[in-house]
Amino acid sequence: AAFAKSVSVVPQSTEQVEKYSVQPAEPLPQKVQINLEFFNSQPRAIQRRLLEKCCWLMRCEPRSRQIENLLQLAKQDSSGASLHLAAGLRVAKNRGRLNFKYPGGAGPFRGNIENRPEIEFPETTIPGPGIYDFTILNRRLVIEDSNGCIPGSGDLSPTGEYLDSGLFSFPLTIRGPRPGERFYPLGAPGSKKISDFLSDQKIARNIRAQIPVLCSGDNVLALPGLRIDHRFRITGKTTRSVRVRWQEMEKPLDIG
Repeated sequence: AAFAKSVSVVPQSTEQVEKYSVQPAEPLPQKVQINLEFFNSQPRAIQRRLLEKCCWLMRCEPRSRQIENLLQLAKQDSSGASLHLAAGLRVAKNRGRLNFKYPGGAGPFRGNIENRPEIEFPETTIPGPGIYDFTILNRRLVIEDSNGCIPGSGDLSPTGEYLDSGLFSFPLTIRGPRPGERFYPLGAPGSKKISDFLSDQKIARNIRAQIPVLCSGDNVLALPGLRIDHRFRITGKTTRSVRVRWQEMEKPLDIG
């Protein structure tokens, strides 16, 4: 029961499975994730069993000392810490989760291969409001037209979800960050490099290429799920708006 509430298994995408020269009978998961908020509320014995089962799913047989090290990793406050297990398995802590995965594939690797991005964001044209699935990232982009209903101040989140659609036009582009690229984070006094912003948000280096950047031409509109650009926020002059969200695909759609 604890496993069902705290662990999600992300399967290999069709594109990833097709890369195998010999098709495996049962491909490894792309990654296994533990929700630490629930995990850390469980008795220590349950925590050990959860960690052990996650390792088994990734075809790793952990030793008692490795389980103890994973328990310590789960308790740490800092994001971005990681442990190296057998055959290239890495367990990294990021944004309230433990992620079990093979960044360089299963094999006898040594060193910090976590710094090498496993998957880069596929650049995609967004022709208009709708739902856009990114299976390889296990995420979806949801853009909803407000149909003339402008959200009040009580509906605006601190990081921003609503954009003034009178300030840009479709089609838009969504892609990963580019070197040296800047935007104006909502509420900030000026522009900031996206790389510096992600560092401030404690986003691990190895997954920064997977962070979405929503653009209109050369203008960054938002890093969906993290922060909108201050220049495209809702103001008293706004007459049209869209709501932009970046969701996990395992979660049910929340529309309306």
